[in-house]
Amino acid sequence: GADFAMATANSGGSTSAISNWLISPAVLVKNGDIITFYTRTVDNPASGADRLQVRVNPVNGSADVGKDAASTGNFSEVLLDINPDYLLEGDGSYPGDWEQFTVVVSGMPGKNAKLSRIAFRYFVEDGGPAGNNSLAIGIDKFNFISVNQ
Repeated sequence: GADFAMATANSGGSTSAISNWLISPAVLVKNGDIITFYTRTVDNPASGADRLQVRVNPVNGSADVGKDAASTGNFSEVLLDINPDYLLEGDGSYPGDWEQFTVVVSGMPGKNAKLSRIAFRYFVEDGGPAGNNSLAIGIDKFNFISVNQ
């Protein structure tokens, strides 16, 4: 359909560090499980680079993200960091058209599945309506595949 999750520069005020979270329900997660999703920013951004992290909570099934924009709480494992250098164009920049990403879960303790959560973090430093970074991102068609190991 036409529905998708979206976060914008208005997630922060004036100039700010944006830390906006979209967190899955608690699910059983283990190393090797697969996450797929589509994401994009606006067409041909001239300013305002975007960034997205995919994280997992290897500790427990809580949704603890910490107390401020610099904190990540129990979501200590970064599975993917899209555009950490805030590029506006070229390789490594945020896609301007819907692009599929596939992530393999790692960093989970032990071999057995553990109750956990997957999180998308719209994390943009020097963001907000008056900042140098951040425009808008969309996330669509999230899929979590538990694999047998």
